[in-house]
Amino acid sequence: MQDSSGICEAQPTTTGLTWSCSSDIRLKENITNASSSLDYINGLPLFDYTVKKTRERTMGHIAQKMLETYPELVNINNEDGYYMVSEINSWKLVNAIKELKNISEQTNSKLNSSEQKIQELENKVNELQTQLNEIQSKLANGNFEINVSNFKDEKVEQVEIISEIKPVKLSFVLFGKIFNLFG
Repeated sequence: MQDSSGICEAQPTTTGLTWSCSSDIRLKENITNASSSLDYINGLPLFDYTVKKTRERTMGHIAQKMLETYPELVNINNEDGYYMVSEINSWKLVNAIKELKNISEQTNSKLNSSEQKIQELENKVNELQTQLNEIQSKLANGNFEINVSNFKDEKVEQVEIISEIKPVKLSFVLFGKIFNLFG
């Protein structure tokens, strides 16, 4: 069988026919990478409906709706005048799957990066909690020596120690949050 772009052959298989068509570069010109197919596929109007003759409930397209946005897929049957819809080029489907795979990989990469950042922040919070516990312990024992340099990597806006023999009040602002200890 010959079509406009070369020769097509139907090879019988146990499940039907497999078509092979000419794809030789010598038959082609103006070759570029494939444009996006995902938007094309996502835009296809699909409907659930019942076929009048068989009463079968199915999903598919309606030619008149397809005619509005995908006229290249719609034809009229010369025998009965009913509209028909051609199959979508299977290579468009392959391209859309490849696009979905790329989107999935990008999303997974961002998710993994976010999970790593969350773990780093949780570790830092645990470290700060440990330092805070040490400060509380020192203050409870009457040891008032506080080394503010422990917070040199953090944004400490204010450290204030007030001691009137006992009780001791320590307040500081870290990450925009005010911490008050004792008092």
